[in-house]
Amino acid sequence: MSEKYSLLAFKPGVALQSSELNEIQDNFYIQQTFNITALNNWFKIPPSDISLTGYIDDKYSPGMWHGVVPLFPLQLRTDLISTNTIQVVLSVGWYRVAITGIQKWIYIGSERLLSLSTSNILVNTDYVVGVTVKSRIIEASQNPTDEGYELNDNSLGLISSWTDGASRITMSMDLIQAFTTETIPENYQILCKMRKGETSPGSFTIKIQYPNNYLIKNINT
Repeated sequence: MSEKYSLLAFKPGVALQSSELNEIQDNFYIQQTFNITALNNWFKIPPSDISLTGYIDDKYSPGMWHGVVPLFPLQLRTDLISTNTIQVVLSVGWYRVAITGIQKWIYIGSERLLSLSTSNILVNTDYVVGVTVKSRIIEASQNPTDEGYELNDNSLGLISSWTDGASRITMSMDLIQAFTTETIPENYQILCKMRKGETSPGSFTIKIQYPNNYLIKNINT
């Protein structure tokens, strides 16, 4: 259950189960493994900034940021799917998020899609793309049809509904959305940024980067 639930919430007067201690240990090592993997992916030192940012004047900042961080840079895809529509795709995989001051890696089991009309993206205006992260508490239950039934004592290999277990806290991402940097809502976590610039009369390039300036894609319109 360590990949399914982000945190455990223990209750006063309820016995601590050996399986819960094992789950805490599993969670710790899973999180540490992803932290080390992500540091290796995001702290690469390029021969020049332009090799990662695409622009000489954009300084690459090795490392991660406070927001939604993919385990691998290529987990976020962007493309021009029609003459005036950009699609941002958040792929299946692990992402680091922050909620109530805690940073955790959570798994996204289905793609998140965002379609943007290029005509609605203003020239020389800074935009961010991201998500709102939600948390939910699941209480142990004696009802076999409830989600919390599996949280009861299972130390003997079977679930004992008469022995209460710790609650679990899950974290999930809401719909992926885009805002200007001046209209970012509360609890919104940034995944990437974009800016539209005019390259020649009537021609534009939309630059999409991670917050550390790692270039995701330049889209010409």
